[in-house]
Amino acid sequence: MKKMKKSIVIISTAFLSLFILLWPASSQATASEIYVTTSQELFTALRNAQPGDEIVIAEGSYEGKLGSSASGDGSSFFFSDRSGTADEPIILRSENPDNKSVLSGSRISGQVLRITGDYWIIRDLKLTYAQKGIVLDNSNYSQIINCAVYHTGNEAIHLRDNSSYNLVDGCTVTDSGYQTAGYGEGIYIGSAKSSWATYGEKCDDNIIQNCIIGPHVTAEHVDIKEGTTGTIVRNCTMYGQGMSGQNYADSFIDVKGNEVLLENNTGYRNNNPAIADAFQIHSQLTGWGLDNEISGNTVYMDTASGYVIYAANNTDAATSGNTRIPSGSMYYGNVTDNSGNPGDPSDPDDPSNPDDPSDPDDPSDPSDPDDPSDPDDPGTDVPADTYSNTATYVAGDIVVYQGLTYRAKWWTLGVAPNPDDQWGAWELI
Repeated sequence: MKKMKKSIVIISTAFLSLFILLWPASSQATASEIYVTTSQELFTALRNAQPGDEIVIAEGSYEGKLGSSASGDGSSFFFSDRSGTADEPIILRSENPDNKSVLSGSRISGQVLRITGDYWIIRDLKLTYAQKGIVLDNSNYSQIINCAVYHTGNEAIHLRDNSSYNLVDGCTVTDSGYQTAGYGEGIYIGSAKSSWATYGEKCDDNIIQNCIIGPHVTAEHVDIKEGTTGTIVRNCTMYGQGMSGQNYADSFIDVKGNEVLLENNTGYRNNNPAIADAFQIHSQLTGWGLDNEISGNTVYMDTASGYVIYAANNTDAATSGNTRIPSGSMYYGNVTDNSGNPGDPSDPDDPSNPDDPSDPDDPSDPSDPDDPSDPDDPGTDVPADTYSNTATYVAGDIVVYQGLTYRAKWWTLGVAPNPDDQWGAWELI
């Protein structure tokens, strides 16, 4: 297990270095900048894209259309099968990152955008109103950056059919699974073994980082399927409100692949009883669900029930440095803890033991006056900002609105506090 941990870190560092070297900054000259202002112009630009092209979408909303005479694909509202190169990727982006262009389907069917070529950069877009948001099929070395995907019938972002070495960075996913809640994953890597005859299973060495997933993602925030190797999920924030529990969707991340690294993520259960555990590992096929590492994550589980890691039969993981708030169940199954046993209440140095008086830096210790998770914290109050309709807020942010003070319960944007809305994103304090 220790060998595996070292190899994953080396691979991920090399992989990010490769991205930096291979993809030029947007300020650099490209072979051709193509400015589009209509859906038809976008169909044409995608169908005819060449290495080095930069397709710039004017501010506004664009409704796609299925079929050979429109998008060029019967299952996608916007589509391209063209490939860039390592030196000259194809870039698809909004004209204004602060006012993202919106690509949408015309009904909950198919995919908003499907790419089947290599070396794409898809950046600063909103994608909505189809069965799926963005799908990469047999696409390698591509990037999805700073995109917002929402209101999809099933999953929001899917890396499928032997798509490897891709990066999903800084994206926001909300409101997925409107058609079938049990298939409303936020980000989906690979395919279930029952679909391997149609879609290749080897979706390897993909990275998901710096993403906000939820609320109202009705299945797992990230689902990593059997047959995939080397997926990395890090520095992501996940909100559990709206997860359905249907089709066994009962954890932030479900791991069925091998050599997966989950690190430095934050999950909020949001008092959702459908979420059984923070991270689960399952074996859908002999030899899968192995050599995984889950470390440095922080999960807010609301109660003592529910494991941080649940490793089912014939799976394993190494772990260290996870924080559970409040203290409670930590690990189940074949989980090797390389930092001691943070789930052991008899350990006086256990950082998850709220009754440990010897640990002044225990973040879950209710006697710590600086504990930000303690609702009765007698320490210094956090200064409040005036609410802004254009600002993004995360759980714990405090604002003043119309003379009242509120705390954000989860990620929110554009929803003003309301003292009469007990189920909303804000709580009156």
